Amino acid sequence: MSGPPPPPGSGFWQITGTMNGLTPWQIGLHLGIPQADLATYGNVRDLHASLDFAMQDLLGGVMSSSARSSLSRLHVIGSVDEVVHQGDLVVHGGRGEGEAAAIAVPCVENLIAKGRGRFGRFFLPAPAFNDVGPLGFGFQLTPAAYSVYSDHVAQFLDAVNTTISPPFLDVFLAVLARHEHGVPLPAARIDAVSHITVAHILGTQVRRMRRVRR
Repeated sequence: MSGPPPPPGSGFWQITGTMNGLTPWQIGLHLGIPQADLATYGNVRDLHASLDFAMQDLLGGVMSSSARSSLSRLHVIGSVDEVVHQGDLVVHGGRGEGEAAAIAVPCVENLIAKGRGRFGRFFLPAPAFNDVGPLGFGFQLTPAAYSVYSDHVAQFLDAVNTTISPPFLDVFLAVLARHEHGVPLPAARIDAVSHITVAHILGTQVRRMRRVRR
């Protein structure tokens, strides 16, 4: 994506996996990490482990049995250095056989500030066939599945925002802003996410992959 790079005091977290062991999927998330200048490989590894616990609970609660995560990668960006840690993150879904791998579940990251461009988005892998209505052939989550997804993303946001892994005491899920009111910003900004809304209408893998950008 064009524009200024992520600012100091931020992070980028990427999770990758496959559907049916073949078709790749990715989740890309931005973070606010105010103590990023204190990052070392060791404490970033510890922070990464804490964040991955939250991701495990999210993916384990919503993914179909056809979905599997494999890797997690965390970048912590300070004023001078960027520290990166990558590790295995193996989670198998358990909600039944999955829909077509091209389908994704959009999640909208809402910000406290309102207005055009005041939100972000990430995509969860294809849901289970039984979670899509009517009878697996529609293009939206069933009411029951929507409730499950909504509960899990709310718990995920709370888990990320309450993560404490010294020296990182104020981590929060964020959206990277490079424009405001359609005008490019001279420097990118990290805005805190207030809540996450699961979209009723499903998306596609192409849109999802295009959205995974640092």
